[in-house]
Amino acid sequence: MLAQQLLPYNFVDSAPFRKLMSSVAPQWRIPSRHYFARKAIPALHQQMVACVARSMDHAVGGKVHFTTDAWSSRHGQGKYITYTAHWVILHRAGDGGRSCPVSQQLVVPPRGVKGRPAPLPSATCSVAGQVVDEPPIKQFRSYTGMQHHRCQAMLKLVSMEEKRQTGSEILSAFEDQIRQWLAPRKLLTGIVVSDNGSNMLSAMRLGGYTHLPCLAHVFNLIVSKFLGTYEGLKDAVSTARKVSAHIRRSATASASLKLLQRRHNLPQHRLISDCPTRWNSTLYMLQRLWEQRMAVRIYLSETASSNLSLDYITGDQWEQIGQVCQVLQPFEQATKLVSMENCSISQVLPLIFMLDKMLFNLLGRGDQSAQANSGVSDHADAQEEDVGEAEVEEEEEEEAIVRGWEEIDELLEQDGDSCDNRPEEEISGRHLFPMAAHMIQCFKSDPRIKKLKVRLDMWVATILDPRCKGKLRQFLPPSQADNMMRKIHEALARWVEDAFPAPSPRATVFTPLQSTQQSCGGPSSTKKPQNLLSMFYDFYQPESSNAPCSSTSSNSSHRQRLDRMVSDYLGSASAPDNIESNDPMEYWTKKIDTWPELAQYALEVLACPASSVLSERVFSAAGGVVTDYRTRLSAENVDRLTFIKMNESWINDDFNAPLIDP
Repeated sequence: MLAQQLLPYNFVDSAPFRKLMSSVAPQWRIPSRHYFARKAIPALHQQMVACVARSMDHAVGGKVHFTTDAWSSRHGQGKYITYTAHWVILHRAGDGGRSCPVSQQLVVPPRGVKGRPAPLPSATCSVAGQVVDEPPIKQFRSYTGMQHHRCQAMLKLVSMEEKRQTGSEILSAFEDQIRQWLAPRKLLTGIVVSDNGSNMLSAMRLGGYTHLPCLAHVFNLIVSKFLGTYEGLKDAVSTARKVSAHIRRSATASASLKLLQRRHNLPQHRLISDCPTRWNSTLYMLQRLWEQRMAVRIYLSETASSNLSLDYITGDQWEQIGQVCQVLQPFEQATKLVSMENCSISQVLPLIFMLDKMLFNLLGRGDQSAQANSGVSDHADAQEEDVGEAEVEEEEEEEAIVRGWEEIDELLEQDGDSCDNRPEEEISGRHLFPMAAHMIQCFKSDPRIKKLKVRLDMWVATILDPRCKGKLRQFLPPSQADNMMRKIHEALARWVEDAFPAPSPRATVFTPLQSTQQSCGGPSSTKKPQNLLSMFYDFYQPESSNAPCSSTSSNSSHRQRLDRMVSDYLGSASAPDNIESNDPMEYWTKKIDTWPELAQYALEVLACPASSVLSERVFSAAGGVVTDYRTRLSAENVDRLTFIKMNESWINDDFNAPLIDP
């Protein structure tokens, strides 16, 4: 209770608590605060660390992804960096994945980590120069009924003390966590998700780790740039902020607004004051003002003569407020989506392209933008014919993915001029088009968005989501679709082979019964996907062949077998009854029998989040631990209490507190 409710240790010494306990459990001898600070909390922390480590030891694919963020205490207790881990395990149905993780039940090799040999059914190992027998690896003939559990845990709140938050210092703290958590278990580091701070980027570059920018942070930068650069919007937001703050602070103004709300049948909602550093709070403030615009307008007109210090919102500013809410609404929804715990990197590219499409819909120029994309693609084809395929560099092919944006500026300028020349009475939405145009400019010019759209690992992660694989071509120019799909196919097969190298010749390779028939069957189905809505909610599975399985399949190369898995998956038909929930991991859990290595690789990739929101939530918890009344807490105690608070789900009900000293 002390850790979960962020209560100070001296709470147990308080008179009200002791009076309550004397009625509830008069026989209980209440320990002092020193017992909880020095024994109970450290013991609980150690028990939870053991639970997290035991689960991490069974991570599917042998990889753990990380999110990280930095924070400075406003109470002068120093600077902190937090690291959170993300992985997935398999468990029997009904046990919740806590008591019985089953990574030892995965196909050989159980880790799939290159360089770690697969254990034999009766294996031996050398410990301190002596040969020690290991227990046999238990194999299963079928994984039917297995379930996945997506795990996440805060690992450490590292105090930087007097150190500077430079790239080398951040890297050093990160590698300490790798040595503590991953190295003893022979796990590999997956993708590291963080904000776009130069120190974070420097740390990942120095360490050679794969870095993914937090998508929520990228959206924040784009929207902040838009709010600060669109002409006149900064003044409108500033005036709206002053009006909202005035009405919230003044009891008289609040009472007058309530009276006007009742008179005009408006919702009885208070106005919202925003935090200038959080754009979504600014959106909420503007949305509430727009909702109450009739009451606020009347109030401002009635008090304009008596309150000279209060700014009046002009008609043009009201129009800007109403229409900027339409432009920002898609980004607010996207931010909420990537902040969900079950959001995966497979949703990064679809979100980016959907935002692009929604912004063009606001322009009302969907047909024109499509023609512009087609014209640019045709121009690119003509260039390739002149120069020759041999001279077309890979960078030009990647640029073709986003080449459809290159000729939009002239279109926006022409339509913007025609909009501004219309009469005043016909321009009810005159700011919507230029706002959407300016937002598109901010969106398409962002360097992080450009890089994400050409990253091959993002395309592979997207195609591993069975809801998206049939719709991937619509994100690509027609002239580049076949070439890009071939690259994705080859990269997926190559990376699965890297994760699951060919086993040793003397190792007994286990192949599930179901995969024996389907992995060596005939050609995959050519059935066309269903409609777009069905594709999003339905999943796919390959059609089983009626032909008998040839014995020569066991002699085929390891790479050919993996490549056949990828081909079967990409060519499989949709199966609406294949999955009960909208979760791609459930699909791959059911496919472990059919495509063992590919399914494990997909589970490992999809375990990576699309944002570092969990790390940012750590600082919200740490802010509750480090308060004005607890400034003397040591960095170790802050880490323990934050660890328990953030990892509440890892608390074991069987925990036994240490004995109280007599």
